Amino acid sequence: MMEKVVVKRPRHFDLAVRSLYSQSLFSSSTQNLELSGRGVPLMSSSSSNNVVFRGRGRPVFIPQEILDQQVRRPVSTAPPPLPSHNSDLAQFTPLFSGKQVDDFKIYRIMETYIFKEARGLQDLQKMMQRLTELALECHRNVPTICKYLYVFSQDPKGSDLRNAFFSNLESDFLNRAELRKREGPVRYRNFIKWVMSAAHHYRNLLYAPFDELMLSLLELANEISEFNDADDIPLYVTLILRFYYYTSLPCSDGTDVSAKLGEEHMAAIVRARNHVRRRVAKGGLSAEHVNWLILLLEVTRTSPTIERDIAEYYGDILPGFALLLPESLRIRLPEGCPRLRHLEHISRFVSR
Repeated sequence: MMEKVVVKRPRHFDLAVRSLYSQSLFSSSTQNLELSGRGVPLMSSSSSNNVVFRGRGRPVFIPQEILDQQVRRPVSTAPPPLPSHNSDLAQFTPLFSGKQVDDFKIYRIMETYIFKEARGLQDLQKMMQRLTELALECHRNVPTICKYLYVFSQDPKGSDLRNAFFSNLESDFLNRAELRKREGPVRYRNFIKWVMSAAHHYRNLLYAPFDELMLSLLELANEISEFNDADDIPLYVTLILRFYYYTSLPCSDGTDVSAKLGEEHMAAIVRARNHVRRRVAKGGLSAEHVNWLILLLEVTRTSPTIERDIAEYYGDILPGFALLLPESLRIRLPEGCPRLRHLEHISRFVSR
């Protein structure tokens, strides 16, 4: 009679045996199976289906309760998904909700996305595309966003950001006719504000924007100079007065903007004044819109820097007038900001 030996269930052997015997319980035929591919036969006869031979032919008894246990396959858990860049971009959405967001909160959100995750050029291009899309919804925090885009571009790691910023801006400007048709007048006005903020805040504040960007402001102003919608009036005036202000600044190479553009800049101002006179004479405008047009006439007959009495008067009656003042250029940086040392060229515009 065959000696029964109680198995001590070595781990690697036990799993294999249980798996193979469970298969044999559901089979009506008798067959020999091999254990783990090692050529160890399992006895499948009715008299000895609890016995296996291992090692040197030593019989081992497998208790029936082990054979009767249901084999459970290990539950496989799917690995967590990799972080999505699209989900990362979602953090910018609240900045365009229409509510004023604290400057430092905007700074932290942008810093985290741009620097903490080691973004490449492609990621930054997607970020700029997303910011442009969101800016069509609301312009409220756009000036601050453009300020910090400039701050981060001055970082030693900011070259990709500069490339992404200007390539995206150029592409959108060249395709603006399609954008205007697709998005409608309200969102197109926000696009103009986005370009205007980019020109005004994404620059060395001691110098005028580069020539192409300055002239693009004139192109945008000319497109809305018929004032088919009264809401175009504040935007038109702001575009012209920004351009007029830039003519008082030097170019980055030290040359004078007025001399570089020749008579073109004065011709643009003369055209703007004539447009405004005709629109005022036509009538049918609200007091607010008339005041915007008179503001253009007053400022362009004097220095490009808005005089104090003009600022005091119109500052109280025109919403958005503050964006024309030098104070709007101030850049707030958090305490201990590591990029402060890269902004020494515009230190007088930086505050904490």
